[in-house]
Amino acid sequence: MLTNKEIQIYGPLQKLKILYEGFPHPPIVTLDEGLALAETMKAVAVKDLFGEAPKKKLFFLFLLAEGEFFTGKALQETLGAGHLTFGDKKIKRPFPVSFAVKKGLYRPWNCFLVRNKP
Repeated sequence: MLTNKEIQIYGPLQKLKILYEGFPHPPIVTLDEGLALAETMKAVAVKDLFGEAPKKKLFFLFLLAEGEFFTGKALQETLGAGHLTFGDKKIKRPFPVSFAVKKGLYRPWNCFLVRNKP
């Protein structure tokens, strides 16, 4: 049986029929801990950037593989959005979880969009 936290994390994935595999682990504090965990999971280490579009009607979680980089302008064009901001501490993340991507499944522009309800 899933805990409330697990329901909060996995419920939307199940509802959208997105395949996932849970990998419970203690909190990661350092980059080295994250890299070691990615190796254990046989996953690509990723950075996750939480951001929003200007009028706060569009939030996104952008995943970037270790060693990759991006430009804000290219991301704006990909999302079809104007000015983007990252990591506003006033906004509660709708994603209470970190992500890892299995090797071979990574695409350089992994991005999850969440729209506010009108």
